[in-house]
Amino acid sequence: MRSRFTDLGCFLASYLLLTTHAQAQKLDNYGDPLPPGAVLRLGSTRLAASGGFTWLPDGKTLVTAKHGKVLFWDATTGRLTKELTTPIVVPDGMSFRYDLACSADGKKLVCAGLTKQICVWNLETGKVLLSPVPDKHYKSLETVAMDSMGTIIAAVDDAAGDVKFWESYNCGLYKIISLRTRYDGNVTPAFSANGKIVAVAAARDGSIMLAPVDGVEPPKRIEGVHDVRVHSLAFTKDGAHLVSAGAGAPQVVKDGLRETDRPQIRIWNAATMKMIRELPVPPDVSGGCLATLAPDDKTLISLHGDRTLVWDLSADIPPRALEAWGFPTSGTKLRIDPLGKYVAATHLSKMYAGIWDVATGKPLFAPQRHSSFVTTAAFSKQGRTIATGGADNAVHLWNAQTGEHLRTIRNEGGWIRGLAFHDGDHRLLVSAEAIVPGTLESRGALLGFDVTTGQKLFESELPERGAALSLSPTETLLAVVSRNVDDGGGSTKLRLFDPFSGRKSADVGLAFTGFENSITDFHWSVDGKSLLAACEDNAVRRIDAKTGEVLEQIAVPHLTIDHLGNAVKASVQSAVFLSPERVVTGSMMGSELICWNLLTGAKLWTVQPPQVSVRKLAGSPNGKLVACTSTIGHEPYFTHLSLWDVATQKQLADVELGQEDAYAMTFSPDGKRLLVGFTDGNALVYDVAGMKD
Repeated sequence: MRSRFTDLGCFLASYLLLTTHAQAQKLDNYGDPLPPGAVLRLGSTRLAASGGFTWLPDGKTLVTAKHGKVLFWDATTGRLTKELTTPIVVPDGMSFRYDLACSADGKKLVCAGLTKQICVWNLETGKVLLSPVPDKHYKSLETVAMDSMGTIIAAVDDAAGDVKFWESYNCGLYKIISLRTRYDGNVTPAFSANGKIVAVAAARDGSIMLAPVDGVEPPKRIEGVHDVRVHSLAFTKDGAHLVSAGAGAPQVVKDGLRETDRPQIRIWNAATMKMIRELPVPPDVSGGCLATLAPDDKTLISLHGDRTLVWDLSADIPPRALEAWGFPTSGTKLRIDPLGKYVAATHLSKMYAGIWDVATGKPLFAPQRHSSFVTTAAFSKQGRTIATGGADNAVHLWNAQTGEHLRTIRNEGGWIRGLAFHDGDHRLLVSAEAIVPGTLESRGALLGFDVTTGQKLFESELPERGAALSLSPTETLLAVVSRNVDDGGGSTKLRLFDPFSGRKSADVGLAFTGFENSITDFHWSVDGKSLLAACEDNAVRRIDAKTGEVLEQIAVPHLTIDHLGNAVKASVQSAVFLSPERVVTGSMMGSELICWNLLTGAKLWTVQPPQVSVRKLAGSPNGKLVACTSTIGHEPYFTHLSLWDVATQKQLADVELGQEDAYAMTFSPDGKRLLVGFTDGNALVYDVAGMKD
């Protein structure tokens, strides 16, 4: 018979084991687990998506797909509750997106993708019913719909100009109806209430096609549904009406210098296709739009890029707006849940779904994070603050110790390209893209912001778009290197600025031009008199900061094997200048990190990173460590973070980062932490000593 002391001992042992595990499992600021070695996550992984989504009938569960998994999320908290593995294969080099649909009874879930495959699950068992091999003649399947009975699946093959129907019980191809012209695969097909008709939108004009599912009658083309383009279609639940949203004829707005499409929302008699009503969109709303209907057919939600409106179709009152919307019209999926309480959206360029409460207009879960790639990052000089910049046109400031979000700085013009703290960490210098006033064209911009308030201190124009920056060791000069991607030659420009005022100090003409010579990575020399630049022609150049003359140049050849088995040149992607005499280079197409003597051009050593394609290199402040992110070179990415000892050339750490690519990376000023920014909009901060362990 066991004694009470034995039972107590077992209890204490179990408690200590669980406590130790909980302490070992680090969590981010939203309570989600961090990957091994990471101490902070700047952002959140909740509600991750790649392409479209669907709702389950309970109105509480949002379903998305990403990286070969179907993900089920609690709509109110954004927490992951379940996941399924999809057998849909992602081919090499494909930028992959999914779309999903669920039957009204919640028993079947269908997923489609650009790989031309569909997959159907039985949600009661979680098992795949069937996932057929795609027909070689299919071009692409970007969006999918299921009839209300859950028996027929429809998808538009926009490249082939067909609408395809499958029987959901066995994924057997039921019917192919030729539309005889291209139709828009981004617009979800709409089934009529009885499932006998499906409506699809034209790719280049404002027409639609009404296709009988049984194929007995030919599809009927309806012209002039919208003036320019149709963005969404939906039948009412009683089948009496069809609601369409799209773009009308261009109109002149605001300063009179810019023309945009006029939004149109129209309601049609489904039997006669005569327009019954057009909703009065406010005159200050421009651009096309898309819409989704609530189950009661009384509430309609329309998306207009800069705002989203909620309409009461049963009353003649103006629409109200949802808060904090940030989804453009083109490329967005907008769907209301089956109970009419929540509306969600995803976009092709955004890594996450957004969910809003229809009644209150407020977002349900809105973490601070980038909605697209993290393109650049910087620690403040004292190591207290982190700045991350992204392809979502935003800069986020974070507490470097706790990961707490401090502030968001928006740049309406375009991507953030470079970041640097200045003036005792009171200022943040930003290179970015900007819209030329009165046009849709973009250019480069150098901006200065107050770190505490986020106030813009200055903005200087750059004629070129792609720009990176580097602050001199004395912090008296700011070098901006940009490439004119519009002149055909990709010529590289170097300009020097006063970091306090943003005024240009010098426009330095470089002694080398041409796309093949453009600079991919650059840094100031220790004495602040020259710039060290790695270039796409497999050369490293030391450039006089005053004259632009090349003081020294060495060849840093990287080779790769092409599809014919031949050794070909692989351009330098990233470089780390360890000292005035040594540089380490890596290539996106090569498979080596190579250390060179800058004075003699001699190859000092070579190491092999875990994966063949180098994305980014970073050197520790003391020059003793080199960090490298590398991947397999195409999607789906399998990215690794490796850490190397410069003196011994030994690999100290190899951390698997998963299926996100990583282009941004930097060490903290004391070299104890390493930040990596990912294509999913998040950044992870690693403890360098912990990585070694």
